[in-house]
Amino acid sequence: MYGELSELLQRFESAVIWTRNPKEEDSVNKSKKLTATVAASAVASALVAPAAFAGTTFSDIDGSFAKDAILKLADAGILNGVGNGNFNPTGTIERQDFAIILAKALKLDTTSAPATATFTDVPKDHYAFAAVEAAVKAGLIKGTGNGQFGAGSNLTREDMAVIFGRALNLAAGKDVVTGGAANLTFSDAADIADYAKDAVGTAFKLGYISGSNGAFDPKGTATREQVASLTVRWQTAVDTVKVPVGAVSATVSATAANTITVKFNQPVDTTKATFSVKKATTSVQVDSATWSDDKTTATLVKSSGTFSEGDYTVTVSGLTDTAITNTVKFEAQKIAKIDIIGDDVIKAKDGLSASFAYKVYDQYNTDITKTASVQSYASNGGSVALTKSKGIGSVTGINFNADNAPAKVVVTLVDSASGLPFSKTLNVAAAAKIDKFTFGDVVLPENTDKLYLGDSAAGSIAVSALDQYGTAITSKTALDGALTILTSDSNVVAAFDNDGDGNAIITLDTSAVTTAENVVVTVVNKETGVSYSKTVKVENLSAPNALEFGDVSSDTIALGDTAYLKINVTDQFGNAMTADQVVKAGFAALKTTATGALSGQMTLVTDKNSSHYGQLKLTPAGATGKATIISTVGSTPVQTILDIKDARVLTEVNAASALYLTNGATSKLKPKFLDQYGTVIDAADLVDNGKIGYRVSVEKSSTDLAVGVSVNGHVVTPGASYIGTDEADLANIVVSGDAVKTGSAKVTVEFGTDLGTAKENVTSSATSTVSVVKNNVSGLTYSIAAIPTLNGNGDHSGTANAGDIYARDITVSAKDAQGHTYVIAPSDILSVTSSDSTVAKVSADSSKVYGANVTTNADGSDNTADKKATIKVKLNTLDGVKEVTTDVTVSPAAPSTSEFRIVNKSIATANSGTANIQDSVDDLGLANKSYYALSNADALAGVQLNVIRKDQYGVWSDYNTATIYVNSTNLAAANAFTIDATGKLQLTNATNFTYGKDITATVYVGSKSQTITINVAAAN
Repeated sequence: MYGELSELLQRFESAVIWTRNPKEEDSVNKSKKLTATVAASAVASALVAPAAFAGTTFSDIDGSFAKDAILKLADAGILNGVGNGNFNPTGTIERQDFAIILAKALKLDTTSAPATATFTDVPKDHYAFAAVEAAVKAGLIKGTGNGQFGAGSNLTREDMAVIFGRALNLAAGKDVVTGGAANLTFSDAADIADYAKDAVGTAFKLGYISGSNGAFDPKGTATREQVASLTVRWQTAVDTVKVPVGAVSATVSATAANTITVKFNQPVDTTKATFSVKKATTSVQVDSATWSDDKTTATLVKSSGTFSEGDYTVTVSGLTDTAITNTVKFEAQKIAKIDIIGDDVIKAKDGLSASFAYKVYDQYNTDITKTASVQSYASNGGSVALTKSKGIGSVTGINFNADNAPAKVVVTLVDSASGLPFSKTLNVAAAAKIDKFTFGDVVLPENTDKLYLGDSAAGSIAVSALDQYGTAITSKTALDGALTILTSDSNVVAAFDNDGDGNAIITLDTSAVTTAENVVVTVVNKETGVSYSKTVKVENLSAPNALEFGDVSSDTIALGDTAYLKINVTDQFGNAMTADQVVKAGFAALKTTATGALSGQMTLVTDKNSSHYGQLKLTPAGATGKATIISTVGSTPVQTILDIKDARVLTEVNAASALYLTNGATSKLKPKFLDQYGTVIDAADLVDNGKIGYRVSVEKSSTDLAVGVSVNGHVVTPGASYIGTDEADLANIVVSGDAVKTGSAKVTVEFGTDLGTAKENVTSSATSTVSVVKNNVSGLTYSIAAIPTLNGNGDHSGTANAGDIYARDITVSAKDAQGHTYVIAPSDILSVTSSDSTVAKVSADSSKVYGANVTTNADGSDNTADKKATIKVKLNTLDGVKEVTTDVTVSPAAPSTSEFRIVNKSIATANSGTANIQDSVDDLGLANKSYYALSNADALAGVQLNVIRKDQYGVWSDYNTATIYVNSTNLAAANAFTIDATGKLQLTNATNFTYGKDITATVYVGSKSQTITINVAAAN
C-alpha cells in the first residue's frame, strides 16, 4: 500500500502550474488550486500522523536499504504490505492505486460517481473507479490523453521526482522547483526529460534523491522501497522550504544595551531573512543574527560598543513582499542595581583587610560590573577598594584581628552617575581557608594526545579548590600559600598556575624525565594535613615508525622552485602523528634522503604559521630529470619519484585589451606574466640579474595626450618608451586620465634581450588600449574594489590623509552593459563614510581607509577576534546620486613575517609595495637568481645585502634581525663572511676562501630561510 502516498502526490500533477508535464492538461481554475493547497496540507499531515500501526514488521525487508523508512511509514499508517507479512520492496506501483490512496487521504466523496466513466481504461466495474472519479471531480487528476487514465502503468523515476517536486511546491506555498536543473550533476542528466529536469535537480539539491554510482536512471521504474525512502527524505526537505500560512509580522525590543531582539509571530525561513539597523539615516553595524531553535526569534548584537540613546529603525527583508519595519528606543545605559553578594565580609589571615563580592546590573539586567563606575564606602573608619575585573571589594583601614574589631561592617556602593546608593550590613567572618580540593582531568597541549616525557609544557591538571564558604579559590598565590605539591618522581615538576580563563591548574614539566612511567601527583593541605592524589601516565615521545608520501604542492616542479611534499607519519603506538609531533621529532627522525636535483635540498617546515607546517620543503637545484625521495623510517622503505623540470623563465606577458578611465581617474595596468609551463608569475619574482629586460611604450596618436603613463615614477610620453631591467617595477604601471581631455592611447609591455640595441630580441608583448571618457554614461553598475584585511593592531591614522603604510586605497569602478570597466575619478565621489569608526576609519580626503585600534573591547578586555565595518561611498552619476558599499575586516593581530627577500637596497621608509623598487638578489622563484658575483675589491669593501620582509597585511619593511650561516666547503675559515646589524654581508679576510668557487650562505628569519650563492673572482 505504499502507493497511498505516492499516488497522493502523483495526483497533484494537474493542480500545480509551476512544473508541468506536457503529457497532461495545464488548465487549472482557482477552485482546483485551492483544492491542491488542501491536498498539500493533507500530505504533510499524513506524514506526521499518529502511529496507527506501531510495531508493524515485514519478513522481506531485512535486506532493503529503505528498511527504516518502510517501517516508519507503515507505523504511521501510510504504507501497507502486500499480504502474508510481506512488503515486496522491489515491486512497482500502478497509477490507479495512487488514486485510491488519494481519495482515502483527502476523504473525497466516492459515493457520487458519474453514471458514465470518464476514462475507458477505468470502467464502472473497475476496483478503482470510485476513487479515480472522485479525484477527477476534485480537479486533482487528469488522464494521459485519448480518454485514458493510464491504469496499469508503472511510475518512472523521473516522473516520481516530478510528483514530489509538485508536492514540494504546494507544501512550500511557493515555487521552489523552477531552476533546479542547474543542480544536475548526474552522468546521465542528458537522458532526463526536459519537463523533469527542474524537479530532479531540486530533489538532488535538497537530498531526497541521490542516484547510484553518479547516475540517476530517469527511465527506470520506481520501486516501492525507493518511494518509501524518498518519502521520508522528502518530508525533511519540506521542513526546509515551507513558509507558514498567514502574514509574517515581527516586534522588536531592546534586550541589552548592545542587543536588539526581533520576535516573529511564526517560524520563518532564516536563510532568507536579512536585517538592517539605522539611527536616523546612519547605518549601524550589527553582527549576523543568531536564531532560536524554533526560528521565531532573532538576536542582533551591535558589532562594537553599545547603542547610544535614541530611536532606531530595524528593517527585516526577504520574508515578505514588503520589508517589515519597526522602531526600537534605547535609553542611555545606566546602573539599575548593585548587588552586594552574601551576608559576610571575609577577613584576610593578617586581619588587615576583608573582602566581599558584588555585581552591577544595568536597566536590561546585564552584568556590567567590569565597566560600571561605582564609588564605595565602609563604616567603622574603613575604606573600600573595588577590583572591577573580578567583582571583588576589599575593606581596609580596620584591623579585623584586634580585640576591639567590629563584628559587622556596613558597605555602601554608589552609582557615580546618579548618586543612587546600595548598602548592606555584612558580618565579619573568619579568614577563608581551603576546605575542599578536587583533581580534574589532565589537559593536553593542542594537537597532542598523550602526556609525553621531555617536555617543559607536557600538560596540566585541572583542579578545584573551595573555601569553607563555598567560594572557589583560583589565585596561584593563595593556592601556593595553602597547599604543597609533591610528585613521586622529582624529575616531574608540578606547580600551581592559571589557564587562559583564569581557572586553577597544576602544570607538569617532564623535561627531565627520560623513561616512561606512572607519576603520582599529591597535594597536601598545609593547615589540615589532608592530602589528595592523582596518578598520571608519562609516555615516551611519539617517534616516527612508518611513513607514507602524499601529494606534492605543484603539478610542475622546476629548478629554483620551492615545493612542498605532504607526509603521513605513524608513531610507535600506531597513531597518526600530528604536524607538531613530526616537527618535534625532527627531520633526521624521518630518515628521508633524495637523489638528483633534490639531493641535500629537503628540509622539514617548522614554521607553525606556514600552511605547509610539518611537510617536506623541496628546493631542487642542479640537474633536471627524475629525483627519487626515499624514507627508511619503517620496516619497508618507501619512495616517491618526482620529475624536475628546467628552471622557469618568462615566456609570455598578457594584459587587459582595454581599460576605461573617467576624466581625472587613475588606475594601474596589471599585466600577467607566464612561464613556459603556463604558470602565472608575480612581477616581483621576475628579477634575473638583467639578462632579460622590459620596455613600456606609448603609441603616438591624435588623442594620446588625454592619457598619462608612468612606470614606477618614470614618465613615458606618447611616442616614447622606457626600458628597464627590474621587472618588479611593472607592478606600478600607472595610467591616469586628464581632467578635461578625452581620448585613448595604446600602452605596450614587451620582454626580451638587448632591448633598444641592434641585437634586440622581443620574446613576448601585450598591448592595452587606455581610454579616457567623460562621466556621462548612464545605466552603469558601480562597485568598490575589495579592500584587504586592515591592520588594527594599534593606531594607523598616520599623517594627514591617512598616510600610514597600512592605509588602503578606496577605488570605485563601474561596468556598462557591454562589460566595459570604468575607473571613477575622485572628483565624482561625494562622500565616503564608515559604519563604525571604532573599527575602520576614512581619511580626511576620502581616498583611503585604515584600521582603528581593535585590540581592546569596550569593557577593557583584550580582543583577539576580527571586527567588521561597512564603507559607504556616495557618487555623483548621470543617473543621480548612487550609494555603494563594501565590508572591511580589521584584525587585531600584530604584523608577522609571511615572506622575505634578500635585496641589495634598504627600504628607508617602509611603505606598501616599496619592495618593488629593490633589485632582488634571491627569492627562490626563478633560475639563476640565487647567484651574486663579486670582485675581490667589492667583496672586501662589503656588499649591502638587506633582508626585507612582508607581513600578513602585504606591507614590506626592513628586517635586519636575521641570522646567516655560510658553508665552509670553499672557505678556509667559517667566519670569512659576516653580517652586521643592518643586514650587510661582507667578506672579512681575502685569504679565507678559494677564488672562483661558489660559497653558499643561508639567511634565516625565524624559521623561514633563503639561500644565496656567492662567487668571488680574484682581483685583476
